[in-house]
Amino acid sequence: MANLKDMMIGKVTKILDPLKFRIEFTSKGVIEDMPARAFHHEDQPVVGEEVMVYELETIYGYSYFWEKIRLMDHTLFHIDDTKVDIYTDKVEVVSGSSKVTIQKDGDIEVDSATKVLVKAPQVEITGGQLTTKGSAAPTSQGPFCAIPVCPLTGAPHIGHQVSGT
Repeated sequence: MANLKDMMIGKVTKILDPLKFRIEFTSKGVIEDMPARAFHHEDQPVVGEEVMVYELETIYGYSYFWEKIRLMDHTLFHIDDTKVDIYTDKVEVVSGSSKVTIQKDGDIEVDSATKVLVKAPQVEITGGQLTTKGSAAPTSQGPFCAIPVCPLTGAPHIGHQVSGT
């Protein structure tokens, strides 16, 4: 039977197994470079961050388990180069050079270093406005006109906004 002997704050000094979330930790003046297993498997450890360490006394000696210290203003999950920050007013998902921010008020922002691809049989923008950059290619379909000016009246023909869709 294992008994919880002690709890302490430790600092991650080394990642022993990134897939099983095994670490080495140091606790000031108490323990140096001791291995520990993850108490919860929801968040990847980061070298240099502080973690809560639990010391269990068993018939075989001592075992150590760690878990993240949750932040007061938000919750953070981290796996490799992907992280999810959950705040009271927004959620941010960052993976590599891409970022998606979902605001509590309903705004969604997608930032990508390369491209954003939306796959669906139908994409609808209702009650809003679509703004684009660039120019329209003459495809004989869609809301954008490829003729810069009307050949009869000289009125502008092309635009970068579609309203009332």
